[in-house]
Amino acid sequence: MPRIVSPQSFIKGNTICIYDHFRFTNQELVALHQDNQFNFFQRLQQEYHVFEMIENMTIETDGCFGFENDILKQFTKLKYLHISGSRWWNLQMNQFPDSIESLQLTDSANLSLKKLWNGIETMVNLKTLYLDIWDLMDPETLKIFLVEKVWEKPMDIQNQIIPEKCIVIWPVHLKTLILNYETNFHQYPEFENDEEYFLFRDHHERIVDYPIFKNIKSKIIKTEFQEHYLGNGEMLPQSIIFFQD
Repeated sequence: MPRIVSPQSFIKGNTICIYDHFRFTNQELVALHQDNQFNFFQRLQQEYHVFEMIENMTIETDGCFGFENDILKQFTKLKYLHISGSRWWNLQMNQFPDSIESLQLTDSANLSLKKLWNGIETMVNLKTLYLDIWDLMDPETLKIFLVEKVWEKPMDIQNQIIPEKCIVIWPVHLKTLILNYETNFHQYPEFENDEEYFLFRDHHERIVDYPIFKNIKSKIIKTEFQEHYLGNGEMLPQSIIFFQD
């Protein structure tokens, strides 16, 4: 049986799910906000010994900006981490334990990629990374990139359309990068008629020509486009990029 650690959170086996969302009342909120998250995790350690036990963690919150006091690094066996919420503008890789093999960041409208990549060199075991594509690329620029088939134009024209913005360091052992397309078409049954859907589907393999992949492009084996169906029946289009060692 799951052990309830708060009105909306539980521990089951080596998995912990923490839900701290504004859709709940104040009385139901898990104390995961910036000023008392340390005490929250310390209480879980005292009662359930989570630091030595947990391998899978899901956190959903709109009240947290990042993690302080290296509290997540106490989870020495953590392998899978899924973080969802809109206010993670101070989330950084150096806040995570280096044991993580799979990192999933979704619905993070305010995620700062420049901050997030701080400490990426410490993620030596990270093999799978899930991101919303807009966290990597500006939506309007990406759409221009695909519509105008920028990769077919001379380099000087490419540089005018897309400024040279590259992430120099990627996870050393990254094998799979999954990019979710957060566009409106996946919310409606008539998505087949949406031009953006066909735009991404037909040109998904060109994503790797985007400047952000410049320093890792030689390691890319292939890309795939898939339609991932969510539990509520909605369809989430994804580009999957595979890397060699």
